[in-house]
Amino acid sequence: MSQDTSLVNLLVDQERHISLKQLLSSLPDITLNLRQICDFELLTTGVFSPLKGFMTRVAYDSVLDRMRLPSGEIWPVPICLDVSRDLADRFEAGQSAVLRDPEGFPLGIMAIEDIWQADREKEAMAVYGTTDWPMMRWPGSRAGAADTTLAAVLKP
Repeated sequence: MSQDTSLVNLLVDQERHISLKQLLSSLPDITLNLRQICDFELLTTGVFSPLKGFMTRVAYDSVLDRMRLPSGEIWPVPICLDVSRDLADRFEAGQSAVLRDPEGFPLGIMAIEDIWQADREKEAMAVYGTTDWPMMRWPGSRAGAADTTLAAVLKP
């Protein structure tokens, strides 16, 4: 199985930044928490290569079942954008949204591919080997996250 080993780079140049900035006021917002901002930064800078955005349900299930992305690369932990059901109900696949930090600063734009329900118990068993691990009760952990997940490609 041949795998692409190039790093994903979703950072934009100044010209693209200006054109994306003009779109901001016409798109709905999603405010990220600190854990989600960390995931966003790791996605955009290529640390999470070959991922180009938050995982789809197919990728999530593949990671939990096989510790691999659907393309075959080893990947042990899901990278997901968890949102409340109320927020998820405002979106549909194919729609774009602005990702913002808690102060309202725009971080990027994403194209939503899918909206689905995460299986927290299955995820805890696959990632931690238990559903009763103290770290799972930490407020920043995915175990305490909302159950609705938006799969999205980040727009460079």
